[in-house]
This record gives sequence, structure tokens and C-alpha cells, in this order.
Amino acid sequence: MLLSRRSLLLSALQPAERPNVIFILADDMGWGDPSCYGNPRIKTPNLDRLAAEGTLFTQFYVNGSVCSPTRSAFMTGMFPARNRLHGHIATEEQNQKRGMPNFLDPARPTVARTLREAGYRTAHMGKWHLGHGTGAQLPDAYGFDVHHSVTSNDPRQLENAAGFRAKSAAWIVDHALDFIRETPKNQPFYAQLWMLLPHAPLAPTPEQLEPFKNQQPGPHVPWPGAQQIYNASLRDLDTQIGRLLDELEKDGRARDTLILFSSDNGPEDIHIANASHSAFGSPGPFRGRKRSLYEGGVRVPGIVRWPGRVPAGRVEKQAVVSGVDWYPTLAALAGVTLPAAASVDGENVTDVLKGAS
Repeated sequence: MLLSRRSLLLSALQPAERPNVIFILADDMGWGDPSCYGNPRIKTPNLDRLAAEGTLFTQFYVNGSVCSPTRSAFMTGMFPARNRLHGHIATEEQNQKRGMPNFLDPARPTVARTLREAGYRTAHMGKWHLGHGTGAQLPDAYGFDVHHSVTSNDPRQLENAAGFRAKSAAWIVDHALDFIRETPKNQPFYAQLWMLLPHAPLAPTPEQLEPFKNQQPGPHVPWPGAQQIYNASLRDLDTQIGRLLDELEKDGRARDTLILFSSDNGPEDIHIANASHSAFGSPGPFRGRKRSLYEGGVRVPGIVRWPGRVPAGRVEKQAVVSGVDWYPTLAALAGVTLPAAASVDGENVTDVLKGAS
């Protein structure tokens, strides 16, 4: 896409003040899953590193208890009901019965389109789940220059291939690193890395399971238990995030890059068939899990790192930050006014990110 003269000017102005942005969204990770949130059964050193170098929010909320509503809120800054996305986008028949559209309206103003119009290069990698039926458009219709998506109409999608989910975090990070390397250093970028892990069905590789062999059910049980399967998947997600952080450092872009890590909703319930072998995620001390509007379903990890701007080592226990705040906050950081057609429910929380409570 050819950049307008205004976009080129914006790219040249305030290079250190207009951050690159990476948004990492785990799938079905609970508030209590990362070790920096108190998990005693597994170490997540790279999420802990993000928290140590940035701010950990204990009251970070998403705006839905399942995939699609949460994702639409991050993208549009609107509460999901205003897009009629009160459940996950499923088959066209199921959507119709629930009074839902088959996809997020591509005419809605989105964070990606607004940032692209401000001179950012934009990319989406990983799970989409904002439309994959008849008429659903690909992420490029929503403002992304580059995309490699699953749970979408992307004809390249691999999510049903044997073994893909176990290695999907590496696949997403590979594409993200290619995108970052291809982006000129004088142009800011926005990259969404929407993971598939630790969403069921989980089938980690033998190599991923090996570090957790002490969590097997016992010598007379020839298969891994839920704890081992879940933690092996969680560890691989953490490992791939670490690879991304290391490459950002090597590339010299870490200090100019804001990273948000979160999850789309709380952990899966073991009564759901495809998770009956693996639903070991933790909502921490909170009641409820995925599909619940109690705290455990919508209160999730929220870690933000931006060296030199977001306070390091801070644990923010008072400020409440929500998914709908993402769009107006990034627009403010990019120095742009929200489009006239945008009707956001969130607010600009730049002051909170930078240390206010």
C-alpha cells in the first residue's frame, strides 16, 4: 500500500514516541496460569521477564468470556453486544439461532486500520475467529497489510493438520519475526500474535512433555495426565515468547516496542469433551472459568512492557483496565484522533500504563 504524504510525515515525526506494538493474546489461559501470577506448578520465565521489565495488572478484564466477543472488543473498542457478538462465531446455522452475524462488520473502524492510516505497517498472525463462513473477509479487510491466519477463510490455514497446534506458537512467532525484519526501522509496526495455545484439544509433542514427566499419573498409567499436557503446552507458549523477546533485543527494537500480553478469557472447563484430558488451567483465586461472567471467566493476565515508559517491576492492583481500552489507547500513543465513525466504549489509559493508578 502506498503511504500518503501525511502518513510519511507522521512516520518521520517522534520516532521514539510512536511505539512499535506487539499484542500477544493467549487462548484460554487463566489468571493463575503464569508463575508471575502465583502458579506454583510451572515456571513461565519469559512471561515473568515481561512482568519484571514492565507492569503486571491484577485487574485486567476482557469483554467476553469466549473467543469472538473478546477479540471484537480489542479490535473495535466497542462492547461486543454492539456488534451482536455475544458468543463465539460458529456455523452459520448456530449463529442465526443466537441472533449473531457470521463475521465482524469490516466497515467498523479498527485499531489496525487506524494505525495503518497513521503510517504503521500492520500484521495479524494466528487465530482470527472474527468470521470464517460465507462472506467473511480476511484480516486484510480490517486494516492488516500482512496476515497468516487460522479460524478464518484463509485458504492457507493449517489448523486441522496433524500436530499443528502443538507447534503453532513457533509458526506464529516465525511469521512475526519475518514481518518485523521486513519492516523498515524508520516505520512503526503493529503486530497481533493471537495464539492457539493453550486452547484444547492439546496434544504436545514428546519433547514438549519430557520436562514434565514427574507430573505423569504414575508408573502403571501409560498416558500423560491433564497437568502434564497442559503445562507442556503452556511452557512451549512461554518459550516461543522468549524467542520473540530475544530477537527484538538483537534487532535493536526492544526499547521502542510496546508489548501487551493477555488472554481472551479464563481457562477451559474439564467437562468440555475436547478438553477432558487437559483442562488444568487456573483462574487463580477467582470463581468461574471460560463461558462464565464471574471473575474467573473474564479476569485474565495483563502484562505491558515498554522500556523507559511503562514502569518496570510494577504490580498494579488498583487500576481496572479493559479490552475496549486498547483501541483508544493505541490511537493516542500513535498521536492520531479516532475516526469520526468510531464509537468506542473504552478510554485512553495511557496515563495508567505510564504509572498513574
